Amino acid sequence: MNVELLRRELNLIKDEALKNKVEAILQNIPEVMEHKPSSPSGRYHPDFDNSDGGNIKHTKAVVKVAEKLVDGFSSWDYALHSINADHIYAACILHDMCKYGTDPDTATHTVHEHPKLAGDLIRSDYPHVAFLIDSHMGKWNTSKYSNVTLPVPVTFMQKIVHIADCIAAQKWISDKILD
Repeated sequence: MNVELLRRELNLIKDEALKNKVEAILQNIPEVMEHKPSSPSGRYHPDFDNSDGGNIKHTKAVVKVAEKLVDGFSSWDYALHSINADHIYAACILHDMCKYGTDPDTATHTVHEHPKLAGDLIRSDYPHVAFLIDSHMGKWNTSKYSNVTLPVPVTFMQKIVHIADCIAAQKWISDKILD
C-alpha cells in the first residue's frame, strides 16, 4: 500500500517507534486495499467512501473524527491522564485494513472478524493498540456468517475509536470531512 495516502494521519502519531510500526504494517497491506470501497454492498457508509479508494477515505474520516474527540476530551482533567492519542490514531489508521480478510484480491464482502485480523497485525508489539482495534465494531459484534463474537468497547479509548468509526460511517457525512 502507498503509505503516502495516509501521511497526514501517520504524522499525528508522535511516538516515532509506533509511527514506524504502523507505517511498516501499511507497506505490507496489499495495494488492492487502496481501491476497495468501505462498504462493499453500498448500504453502509456515505457515498464518497463507497467507491474506488473508499476504504482509505473512510480511514481518513475516522482519524479526523478521532482527532476532534481527542482534542475535545483533552480539556477534561481526568481525560488528560487516560487518553493516549498516539494509540487512538494508530488504531483508527489500522482498524479496517483487513476489512476484506487476508486475501483482499478475491474478497467481495466485509469479513466479520476483520477487527481481530487487523489487531493481530500490531498485537505483538503494541497490544494496547490491538485492544482498541478489536472492539471498534461496537454493538455490531456478531454475524450470522461467523461464529466469532467480537469484544465490545469498554474503556474510554475503545469508545473513542468506536465512536469515531461510527460517526465517519454515517450516511450524512460528506467528503468535506476530508478537507
